[in-house]
Order: sequence, then C-alpha cells, then structure tokens
Amino acid sequence: MIFYLVFFSLLKFDNSVVNDLHPIHISRSEVNYDKEGKSLQITLHLFIDDLEDAMVLAGMPNPKISAKSELKNAEQLIFNYLKERFVFFDAKGNTLSLNWIGRELGDSPLAMICYLEIENLSNITNLSVKNDINMDLHDDQVNIIETFIENRPKSAFHLKKKGQVRNLEF
Repeated sequence: MIFYLVFFSLLKFDNSVVNDLHPIHISRSEVNYDKEGKSLQITLHLFIDDLEDAMVLAGMPNPKISAKSELKNAEQLIFNYLKERFVFFDAKGNTLSLNWIGRELGDSPLAMICYLEIENLSNITNLSVKNDINMDLHDDQVNIIETFIENRPKSAFHLKKKGQVRNLEF
C-alpha cells in the first residue's frame, strides 16, 4: 500500500517518473469554427512526457510541466514549440497566427490540454493544417484532428508523417 501511495504521488509531481508508461504516441486536436466570433477555437490534448521530450530534442529547455520545479516561462516555451509545429494556412498558403489562450492538466496526470485560437476568419474554405508535434520523437506518432462548426462534428483525420499538410473540412 505504501508503495502505491509513493508511486502515485511521484506521478503527480514529477513527470520524469512517467516516461514510457503509455505505449501509444498520439495527440488529439479539436478545431471548432465559431461563426459569430469568426475564429477557430483549438483544443489540443497531449501527453506531457512526450511533449517535454520533444521540446528537449528540439533544443529547448524542459519546462517540467506540472512539476514543483516547473519553469516560470513554461507556457511561453510550450507555445513556442507548438506554433512552430502546429501550423494553419489560408487558401493562399499564408500562415495564420495562433494565439495562446491557456492550458490545464487533463483527467490523467500524464496529459495536458492546451487552448489556442485563430481570430478574424470570415472565410474557412480551403484552410489547411500541418501538425508535426512530437513527430521527431516517435516514428509511430499519430496526430488526430477533428473539425467542428459551432461544436457540431464535421470531419476527422490523422497525420502520420512530418510535413504532411491536410485541408480542413468544415
């Protein structure tokens, strides 16, 4: 019993303990078009250990997400990593500007949810996305993207290769 108490308390505060505890390597993104606000509201679900390892592999400091020693600039580091790898394009191929809204821990101590937004979108036809999050870390990484209009599901697809760009279907 004491072993379990110690083990689970470590999971809650130090993500280095949970490395390699999950056998699948995925991220899931929900991209919702808000007609009234003319914005894409993006919810991104990630495994914390994978994100930290990918950031370190990219030459960034480990933000130590949700650890007692979390870096003060952890949110900015996470956003910098995400906006370089999670890229949305308009019909002309121009990069759309992502805004950081915030983050929270998921239902599991292994997971985190990030909230992003793209504002001022009057036209959502011919938008596309590239999601290279964690692609340098795992050969079997799969990034799932679901689209919604006004919170109603429209389509879903996955990206398995670095640099792959797909059209968003709303």
